[in-house]
Amino acid sequence: PSLFGATPVVYLDPPQRLRCRHASAVMVDNEAVARMAFRELSAGKPALYAAVPHRHLRLWNRERIAVSREICRRNGAKFRAFPARRDEPDDERHRRLAAWLAALPPRSAVFAANDEAAAEVLAAARASRIPVPRALTVLGADGSEDISAETGDSPQNALAPRPTLSSINLDFELAGYLAAKTLEERMK
Repeated sequence: PSLFGATPVVYLDPPQRLRCRHASAVMVDNEAVARMAFRELSAGKPALYAAVPHRHLRLWNRERIAVSREICRRNGAKFRAFPARRDEPDDERHRRLAAWLAALPPRSAVFAANDEAAAEVLAAARASRIPVPRALTVLGADGSEDISAETGDSPQNALAPRPTLSSINLDFELAGYLAAKTLEERMK
């Protein structure tokens, strides 16, 4: 209200600390994202399910990892999550992630909380010479179109085969439509 006054507002996936709790919002169903990831990764009958959070420890990030852990527990599947650290320098996170991935058993399936985290996993796997998808399956979320810049490719790796990033594609167009429809209803 202090920013928009009487103007109707609809938020797209607002931060948890939103001051005006009664504001309209269109939210991502992070539980559904994690369920879909488990279903997709289960097709390969992995030895272990793993999860890698995005570097910024936001609510959606924690929800996706927590739900993944719970789904694995309910299904009797082994689960391991990459331990996130606040304000960690990129090179330190990359080094830790590469070592963590190298310690996973062969045929592990990794759910990355979003496509940026998945690109980090692919770059760390490449640095550790872990073949994707033969030894490690990686699945991101959000359906980012241009994530190739995030995969850590360098000129010396230009001829090496590059694994493609599989991702759960969220319907952002539908989210925008729902937000517009809600806004229209609030303006009546």
